[in-house]
Amino acid sequence: MNPNNNPYYLTIVTTEISDHDPEGYKAYRKELSEIMSEQPGFKGAEAVVEGTTTISLVYWETQEAMSAWGSAPAHQEIKKKSHAGGWLKSARIEIAQVNHCIEMPPK
Repeated sequence: MNPNNNPYYLTIVTTEISDHDPEGYKAYRKELSEIMSEQPGFKGAEAVVEGTTTISLVYWETQEAMSAWGSAPAHQEIKKKSHAGGWLKSARIEIAQVNHCIEMPPK
């Protein structure tokens, strides 16, 4: 995904999920995606799931938009649901500023 306008911000979330209630986890991820996509400054998201590892890339227009999502009431509520669901064994969140993006082949 090339969100175009450089620079932009990227949240990289790597999670290790438990084998507890995989259908519940899928429903949670769908709800999270829907809520996040409504946030100001959201540019898009991608995720790769392999076994029990999920790597999510979330693109934001600005650092302020990304930070606002982190403290948004909707985000706090969905995080509670995640903890209550018992799906996550661990999570790592990385933040990056993307200053340049090259697509191959160029458009």
